[in-house]
Amino acid sequence: MLEKIRNKIAWICVTLIISGILFVILDVPGNILMVFLGFLIFIFLFVPIEFFILPYKKESLSQRIFTFIRGICFWLFAIGTVFSVLHWPGASIILLLNIITSLVLVFTLW
Repeated sequence: MLEKIRNKIAWICVTLIISGILFVILDVPGNILMVFLGFLIFIFLFVPIEFFILPYKKESLSQRIFTFIRGICFWLFAIGTVFSVLHWPGASIILLLNIITSLVLVFTLW
């Protein structure tokens, strides 16, 4: 049941982001709003379902912890990408924080 909801959310996100990017190319009004909504739905609905809710049904404790940390790193990357695409201040700081966090966590958990 939750997998079907996740797949529908993924299709909505992909549709909004791709059509928003096409509208940016064609210079149609409302293009940035579509891209922003697609990324917003992706960050706050898809990522939590994929990395924080679904893994708790099937995996052991160590796998759940590792999946949770991967989700946090992926979430930081997605937020940094949104800030970078929309040219908001702080994008490079968020992406740098993501790289440092990912490297530290990967090497300590490996």
